[in-house]
Amino acid sequence: MKSKIMLIGGFLGAGKTTMLSALASVLEHRNYRYGLITNDQAAGLVDTAFLTAMGNETREVSGSCFCCNFPGFESALAELRMGGCNVILAEPVGSCTDLSATILQPLKEQYTNMYEIAPLAVLADPMRLQALCSGEHMELHESSIYIMKKQMEEADILVINKCDLLSEEKRLELQKTASLKFPRAKVLLASAEKGEGLEQLADELLSDESAGKTLACVDYNIYAEGEAVLGWLNLVTQIKSDRETDWSDFLEVYMKDLKRMFVEKAAAVGHLKLLLSGKDENSWLLGNLVGNDRNISLRGKAPVCREVILTVNARVQMMPEQLADSVISLLEAAEVQNSVKITHEILRQECLSPGRPEPTYHYEEVL
Repeated sequence: MKSKIMLIGGFLGAGKTTMLSALASVLEHRNYRYGLITNDQAAGLVDTAFLTAMGNETREVSGSCFCCNFPGFESALAELRMGGCNVILAEPVGSCTDLSATILQPLKEQYTNMYEIAPLAVLADPMRLQALCSGEHMELHESSIYIMKKQMEEADILVINKCDLLSEEKRLELQKTASLKFPRAKVLLASAEKGEGLEQLADELLSDESAGKTLACVDYNIYAEGEAVLGWLNLVTQIKSDRETDWSDFLEVYMKDLKRMFVEKAAAVGHLKLLLSGKDENSWLLGNLVGNDRNISLRGKAPVCREVILTVNARVQMMPEQLADSVISLLEAAEVQNSVKITHEILRQECLSPGRPEPTYHYEEVL
């Protein structure tokens, strides 16, 4: 029996991980056995920790994007397929594009006996999509915006995620505008966090409609620059306090300090994601920031204890070493309410700027 592969792409902060988790719940209710694959330029990924904490069968391909480490992607697919998964949801790196040429076409040609390929779904943050369609100023580097645009150009399904942030009138207006801007894609409205539009999206992904119908014309020099301007930090640290602590206070204050620091340094935030987890698997708190002018979002149940693990994934327009130093220095200075003191021990730290994309395969025509 063939397994269905669903590739859920989109730029940093579009809500891909939340969407994977939400779609997994829909598939489970439909009696599918599913598996998830995350992807990043470095290990220590919030996405993997979060999805695993939610009870999902998850594999991680780290150190490179799917397209530049196709064998690693193949291995993760094979593990889940051999484990009995008949649907596999995969989330590529948020700064990755040209997926149709480098992932979907190779899968279609080489694995027709093992897999069915779902239409390529690309998620869009509604505020960034509005700015892109209207030509409004965005803080992101123009080459990073180029990547975002190319992601949408190659989409079979363009999903305006987080549509709950817009009024009914505004979301329908944006859907119409996006349909005109990206006419080759079917444009859907959804909110992974609120559970809106998920059944329709699942229906589209489970359909037999052909996948990878469009190849984006990507200038790899601009693509490489768009990735390289972002500092990439994955940090895992163990934090201890001198008493029982409600860690929601700590995370909120820490994220506000980080946001303030990025604004002061005029360092555009691609995506800042933090996960606090305690020993109880049901105690976790996830924080997100998508852009310097956006509000911090927190969800989950914060652990109340003396010791937690904090995982930080930061994608910011700063030199990687400067980004790491800034994030760690603010952590060292952090205090919880009532002057509760904390200490921390770094368990894993990787900071980098992504290198030039060198895909394993690159197809020049749609199969």
